[in-house]
Amino acid sequence: MDERVSRLRNHKRNISRYQNMHKTRLSEAELRFVEKRLAEERFKIAMLEFMSPPRTQGGSNLYSLLVQASTSEGSMPLPPPPAERPAL
Repeated sequence: MDERVSRLRNHKRNISRYQNMHKTRLSEAELRFVEKRLAEERFKIAMLEFMSPPRTQGGSNLYSLLVQASTSEGSMPLPPPPAERPAL
């Protein structure tokens, strides 16, 4: 579980970096590159969240752990969690 949280933090930092780059003056090619990387990083976060075990009573899912980590780092807020998946 710690590895997943670490990977999510890294993807979140990458997103923040690309968002900051996106705010600068970029050529058309650079803009496409940054937007592609943003989409890839967001997809990776979504996949890690999707692959996390479902919530259990009294437990927490990976998104909750990442929210706790991000608020302690004082970084930008995370998007709302995805809709709950039905248990299989």
